[in-house]
Amino acid sequence: MSQPDKIKNRIDFKVLTTTLSIQTKSLHDDAMLTHIREKLNLMDVTVQEDTYGNIYVTKGIAKTYPCVVAHTDTVQDMLQHINIFRTNDTIFAFNPEERRQWGIGGDDKVGVYITLQLLEDIPVMKAVFFRDEEIGSRGSHYSMDNHKEWYNDCGFVLMADRRGNTDVITVSGGIVIASNEFLEACDPIFDRYGYKDAVGICTDVDVLTTKGIGVSTVNLSCGYHEPHSSKEIVSIRDVNRCYNLMYDILLEHYDRVFTYEAKIPEYKSSYKKNGQSYLSSTFNELSKVGLSSPVGERQLKLHLPLIFGGKTSKFSNFTELATIKEGMKVFSYIGCKAIPVTGDTTCSKCKLPALENIFFLPYEGRMYCTKCNDYIDDAKTPALMRFVESEDNDTVFVYSLYSAGWLLKEEAKWSEKISSWVSEQMPF
Repeated sequence: MSQPDKIKNRIDFKVLTTTLSIQTKSLHDDAMLTHIREKLNLMDVTVQEDTYGNIYVTKGIAKTYPCVVAHTDTVQDMLQHINIFRTNDTIFAFNPEERRQWGIGGDDKVGVYITLQLLEDIPVMKAVFFRDEEIGSRGSHYSMDNHKEWYNDCGFVLMADRRGNTDVITVSGGIVIASNEFLEACDPIFDRYGYKDAVGICTDVDVLTTKGIGVSTVNLSCGYHEPHSSKEIVSIRDVNRCYNLMYDILLEHYDRVFTYEAKIPEYKSSYKKNGQSYLSSTFNELSKVGLSSPVGERQLKLHLPLIFGGKTSKFSNFTELATIKEGMKVFSYIGCKAIPVTGDTTCSKCKLPALENIFFLPYEGRMYCTKCNDYIDDAKTPALMRFVESEDNDTVFVYSLYSAGWLLKEEAKWSEKISSWVSEQMPF
């Protein structure tokens, strides 16, 4: 497929801001679905909808189609009025009722915008707009359980549902979601736009992989920052960067099939909150398959601690990071789940008990309140760390901001002076 009509910096600012201004939330995304239908009615595409409300799009006639997916819901509360502003490269939302910044919902309105733009510009492709990703990827689960055959002629799947501007999520939901062949074929394009492999928590593409779509999938950074928070903004430059990256992948590999069957781990535990699951893999089971698994060398090198539990030890979710004074050890957390804040403390914003409401996100180093749907102020995080513990094989770990790692609680003490767990050898 040639690309004579490729236009760099393709972002249609008017359509992008219109999409971002649509208020949509899990179970309440009718306005976004209407917007998508209206845009598709202007294109030469075939549109289908399932009984859950997912929208399926086919453009062109081919034996094999590249596929792009996005989700139509956000986590932001819906307001009576919301204002969208632009300052230079940044787009943000403002709540006029409370006179403060409001989460713009770039997760995943940006993905919806990019998918619609690609459908205008790419001659041959498929696309799906899934509902209710934020409450357990319900739309993609329904799609794979009831319409799996629709994906039979898809060669690979791309999704724009990642914060920032550099991540290629190749491990999502605790599993590898793409083959080495696909990633190596796309490496020149990733390098072109400065994208690198990264680990994600969960989204629709890992549902597709887990339920046997049979081809490689990836999730890409698309230009929203501080997601799920009142500080969320969208960078026009970064949206454009993701659009160009996806455009180039679709044009250069549109007719290729990147077959991939994932090795799906069992899970030993899950914590459910607001319909979402935080999962921790059975690392002992994964370590048994080790190098004999279908996981490629690329992922083994990049994600060994996450996938295979790091160094062999008696712990499943921790591996030794360093040794400090008197032989006391600092550990790194290699699990996959958010860690609940326990103890008699409250959220500084909503004032509700922290227990079962506030979580420490180890890979971000931040606290998140599920009642506020927002990150905890970074200034409040140190004090809350006193109430974060993780038990592994009958051993309790606490996180030390001072040591930038986890300590054995039996070898640590809490320092009021610096608001951190420290080694009991430290003079605080």
